[in-house]
Amino acid sequence: MGQVNASYPNQTMWITEFGLPQQSAAATTEFFNQSLSYFDRTPFVTHYSWFGAFRADVSNVGPNSALLTSKGKLTDMGVSYVGLTDAEAAKISGASTTTIFAGWTMAILAVMFWTLA
Repeated sequence: MGQVNASYPNQTMWITEFGLPQQSAAATTEFFNQSLSYFDRTPFVTHYSWFGAFRADVSNVGPNSALLTSKGKLTDMGVSYVGLTDAEAAKISGASTTTIFAGWTMAILAVMFWTLA
């Protein structure tokens, strides 16, 4: 990252599909927290995407990297990744799947319209 930024100092960087596959929960959580902290304080990193935004039971990178449980609820890392407070996470965990899907659909549509505008 540093070498690319040195070569292109006026460009921003998107970090896509980063993760720590097939590791323990403790190691994965530590890597996750350190990575997000680093990306958030690095001025040239404007976007990043954790590779694990799927259910734990179908994860090809291990259940400890998943942002969703096998029932589709946010894991602790999932809650942190989307930036929810504990109260917001508790509220969502009681919501129906349809409600959550509708909410995310609206958020995605809003971002699409904002990007295309």
